[in-house]
Amino acid sequence: IVGGETNVIARARKIYDYVVDKAEHYSKGETAPKPSKIGSVEYCRINGGGSCTDMHALFSSLARANGIPTRLYFGSRLQAKNEGKDIDPGYRCSVEFFAPNYGWIPLDVAAGDTNPDKKDFYFGGLDERRVLFNEGRDLDLSPRQEGGRINLVIGAYVEVDGKAHTTWDRTMRFTEIKQAVRSAQLAENGADKERKQ
Repeated sequence: IVGGETNVIARARKIYDYVVDKAEHYSKGETAPKPSKIGSVEYCRINGGGSCTDMHALFSSLARANGIPTRLYFGSRLQAKNEGKDIDPGYRCSVEFFAPNYGWIPLDVAAGDTNPDKKDFYFGGLDERRVLFNEGRDLDLSPRQEGGRINLVIGAYVEVDGKAHTTWDRTMRFTEIKQAVRSAQLAENGADKERKQ
C-alpha cells in the first residue's frame, strides 16, 4: 500500500486512501456491508467495509504495521437538523496518527468515504460537530466496574448487581451557538459605538 514511501504523513495518506477506496461505510446503502459491532479489522477487510469502528480498525492496523502509532476516539456527531430535539445521536469514532515533528494528526475514514468532496479535509481535519466521550477500547473504569473490560463507551456504562445493564436510553439535546450571527452582531455593535462617538 505504501510502496517505498518514507514520509510518515505520506504513508498515512496512502493508507487512508486505500481504506476509503476499498471499504464502504454501512450508511451508503443496502449493498454496503453491515457493521461488525466490534470494530473488526478482519470483518472490514473481508466484507469491504462496515461501521466507522471497522474502517478505523483497518486504518489503525495498517498504520501500526507500518510503524505509525494511532489512537482511537469515540463520541457523537451533532447534526444541525437535530438542534433542540431530544435524540440519541448514535456514535462516531475518529482516529489520530502520530507524525514526528508534527504530533497527533486527526482523520475520519468513514467521513472521507461518505463525503467524497471532503475526502482531503477529513485527512488531517475533523468537522466541529463532535462531542468526545472517550479514547480507546477494552476499558477499565475508575472506580473499576465489577464486570469484564468494556469494549467501548458511547455515552454511558451502567452496572446493576455487578453485571452490565443495557436496557437504558441515551438522550441528548443541544443548542448551536450561531458564531457567524454572533460575530455579525458584535461587528454591528462596534460600528454603532463608532457612529455615536
